[in-house]
Amino acid sequence: MLISRLSLPVDVYHKMERESYRAFHNRNYTHTSDHFCNFCITAHSMRDILLQFIEGNAKGNKVNRDEYHTRWNKNPTVAAIADFGNSAKHFTLRHPLKQACSLDDTMSDVVEIWLDDDKRMTLVPVEIASLTIDLKDKCYNLYDFCEKVLEFWKAELQQSGINIPKQKESIFFGADSSKK
Repeated sequence: MLISRLSLPVDVYHKMERESYRAFHNRNYTHTSDHFCNFCITAHSMRDILLQFIEGNAKGNKVNRDEYHTRWNKNPTVAAIADFGNSAKHFTLRHPLKQACSLDDTMSDVVEIWLDDDKRMTLVPVEIASLTIDLKDKCYNLYDFCEKVLEFWKAELQQSGINIPKQKESIFFGADSSKK
């Protein structure tokens, strides 16, 4: 494994969570797109790492990879991830798109929560850079699309017997590793 921190399916799932968070919380279209691209490539790679895990637990029994891919491709968001992930990875499409139609810059309304020194909360509505993901049958905002993909893979991992503990906040938010 080239990157030891991404050696298990749960590690890749947690990376997807972090990339989704980064994409949604960024205020710059270029950075939002960069993180969404990373999210898509990571989510698409979940197929390989999960199949590797399943084959490792098959105890010599043959695993039909095509059955998994066929089932996974029936989910529109997962099929779109393959389109986005492959187009980002190869910089061109080798096959016709399965689901993805377009990816457009947009704005999302969010609410920032601020606490003052007395712990009083203030809600501040803001618009942030975001993306609209247009599939053949449905249009998603960035947050909803990523959540659908995360929900799908969480269910697949759990169905394969993989527990997904909540990742530490220091990892999720990227605390400085040099500070002890």
